Amino acid sequence: TQFLGGNGRHHQFRIMRQPRGLDRADKAFVAVLELGIVAVRLAQKRDFPASARQQMLAGKPPCGGTGSADMKALRSFVFHAFFFSWLIFLLVSFWIYLPFPRGVMRAALRVWSRILVGGMRWLGGMKVEFLGRENLPDGPVLVASKHQSIYDTFIFYLLLDEPQYVLKKELTEIPFWGWYANKCQHVAVDRSAGAKALREMVTKCVDRLQRGRQVIIFPEGTRTAPGVTLRYHPGVAAIYQQLPEDAVVVPVALNSGSFWGRREFMINPGTITLEFLEPIEAGLDRKRFMKLLEDRIETATKRLHDAVDGNPGKTPDDTP
Repeated sequence: TQFLGGNGRHHQFRIMRQPRGLDRADKAFVAVLELGIVAVRLAQKRDFPASARQQMLAGKPPCGGTGSADMKALRSFVFHAFFFSWLIFLLVSFWIYLPFPRGVMRAALRVWSRILVGGMRWLGGMKVEFLGRENLPDGPVLVASKHQSIYDTFIFYLLLDEPQYVLKKELTEIPFWGWYANKCQHVAVDRSAGAKALREMVTKCVDRLQRGRQVIIFPEGTRTAPGVTLRYHPGVAAIYQQLPEDAVVVPVALNSGSFWGRREFMINPGTITLEFLEPIEAGLDRKRFMKLLEDRIETATKRLHDAVDGNPGKTPDDTP
């Protein structure tokens, strides 16, 4: 069969002919094995981005893992096969929880997330650790987090009692997934609606906080690559200025992008660290708050990325 590579070249791979008499399960296994072989072959060619190609040519992951480039590519394939299979399972099966109270859906998503973290560890070689939990009070909290990976979109189910994500409205329009997000009462933002969308988001977030829940917002609005900082959007400041009296803002730094990066096939074994930083006190003006929030998140995030390079292969006890 022929494959058109990312560099515009055609590559040919010889696919084995399946023996006669195989049942469906055997044929499926052979098909998955063939795809794994193709993934390894692609890793040997130059069809990945330059950064990933340099990592593979070095013969070892840049974040402390070991093993050949072929094994890294195969591990990445196996992990992504598990992840997307597990995601499809969620999409097609969690509708059974829709008639039940919101807490049932939240509990199911917590179990789903915990199993996914286990798959990250055993299939992807990615452990997780959490620092600064003493900075996370009980009750209503506005969690302002760095965002570098898909990992950031589910891990808070394991860390917070009542997680409420701020997400773009387009996600709630996806069949099944949108139903589950609405059931959980996440806060959807229509980014095309301008100032009206900002007012609605603030109103909904304040409502969730008044109910004693934890709201997770990504101030940059999207995932970023390690070392990249985008403009912090003013929505987080608008929520801050209307915080209930018993609520606080807790910044979060992380280095998930060094291991499970955005739009990248290759994953890197190692330890993903998420750190809850010192809460920001109430009463600051908008400009001072935004500067303080960005400084805390970006400084701590850089420190966590630097620690990856300087202390590979960490094995924390705090792994769910």
